[in-house]
Amino acid sequence: LTVRNSRRVIACTPCRGQPWFGSTFGDGFECVGQGPGDLGDRMRRCFDEAFSRGARRVVVIGSDLPTLSRERIEEALGALDGHDLVLGPALDGGYYLIGLRRPAPELFSDVDWSTERVLGQTVEQARRSGLSLKRLAGECDVDDASSLRALARGLEGASERIAPHTRAFLKKLDGRLRTKEMA
Repeated sequence: LTVRNSRRVIACTPCRGQPWFGSTFGDGFECVGQGPGDLGDRMRRCFDEAFSRGARRVVVIGSDLPTLSRERIEEALGALDGHDLVLGPALDGGYYLIGLRRPAPELFSDVDWSTERVLGQTVEQARRSGLSLKRLAGECDVDDASSLRALARGLEGASERIAPHTRAFLKKLDGRLRTKEMA
């Protein structure tokens, strides 16, 4: 997934996973360790690093949304021309994408990470901080077996160009599950 005029970074944890990410995703991605702390600490660190390197707009996306389109990321970047914050709501109450045009560390504190309250708490933090907000369309991320099955069903009728690597993985996984069922 290439977005014009962008620096692409994969932030992974643990740091020892960096060689795998680098070899899997190849050129065009910089791999960095996320460092310690909860999800908020790690995302705040990603934003701090990007802004310290001169970025004017930064978008962080989760790795659990394989159908996220380049157009949606470009929409988020474009929204930052007129808003301080852009959020892509996940259907489970969190978000799959967060973008900022300036540091806002307060967004990553006092949030009940990995709960259905994440989006609401983030929106409330933004309101208290006076940040203008743009919401993107909601998407379903993959957090558990149920959402993985929903993803597989959703890909069945979609264009073959959408999430080809995920499709291959799901096909392989399905074959393994069928083999187990037969044993």
